[in-house]
Amino acid sequence: MTAAVGAAGGWLAGPVADRVAGPRYGPDAPDHDAEDLELAPVRAPTSATARAVLAAVGAAGGAALASPFADGEVVALLVALGLLYLVAMTVDLQYLRLPNVCTYPAAAVALAGTLALSARLDVPWSPAVVGAVAYPAFLFVARALFRLVRGMEGMGLGEVKLAVSLGATMGWVGGLIEPLTPVLDGFRLVVLSALVANVLGAVVGLALVRRLDKAFPFGPYLVAGWLAVLALSA
Repeated sequence: MTAAVGAAGGWLAGPVADRVAGPRYGPDAPDHDAEDLELAPVRAPTSATARAVLAAVGAAGGAALASPFADGEVVALLVALGLLYLVAMTVDLQYLRLPNVCTYPAAAVALAGTLALSARLDVPWSPAVVGAVAYPAFLFVARALFRLVRGMEGMGLGEVKLAVSLGATMGWVGGLIEPLTPVLDGFRLVVLSALVANVLGAVVGLALVRRLDKAFPFGPYLVAGWLAVLALSA
């Protein structure tokens, strides 16, 4: 079931991303950046091939998120966030931007959803708050250090905003599976996800662009780290 939902969501993610991104970052938009558009690995608007790939990714992601969790509402929350992330990833791949219209709702859904589930399942909500603060704080510090050392931006604020929802869900899941040390285990999953994302970004992203001063979309690697850690968490 979740694989089918993911596949349908992936197929629709392209047109939704086009509607979200075109007016904001397209050639006639005030926030248009020709250099970012040139560096983007995927062309806009989303092609049929790209939509098929997104459908396959959505199906695989939906199945991966469903396998570790027995509670249907937990799976529903994670899959709903995964669908938002598919849209955000598509925009990032096409324009090197993570739009607020995706990152802010994802943060709200993650925090409200984990709060509601904490009350229903009688598990602590504090790990979600710790994750929602710790993950973006880590990325913000890494961004500042890169700018200090290299004299240029190494990461946009979109990734920092995306990390709020990523950290909230991973922190909460850590507390769900380890109720004796919920905050510690929630923080552990956040750290693991950040490590996976950064390794993937360094190996795959830099291998593709081959230069440290050339921009590439980092949002998909953050989402990949989130998915990998959640799928293997339980």
